[in-house]
Amino acid sequence: MSSLPQDMMMDIFCRCDVHDLCRFRCLSKEYCSLIDSPNFINQHLSHSLKIKPARQMVIGREETSLRCISVTSPAFKFASFH
Repeated sequence: MSSLPQDMMMDIFCRCDVHDLCRFRCLSKEYCSLIDSPNFINQHLSHSLKIKPARQMVIGREETSLRCISVTSPAFKFASFH
């Protein structure tokens, strides 16, 4: 689907908000697989902690949903996106 190398796509996706990533998963099986991969999840978490420490981060995956954490409030909020 994409003419960009996978590592470049990962770099672009790492800069995206969690809500956008959830929408991008629906674009293709390739994007869904990339975003759901443990490697991407770790990279997104690492990037989020460096760049946007008070935002939402992808922390895991369950079946057809992503597990995310919001660190914008003192009481951390967990969320699932389908």
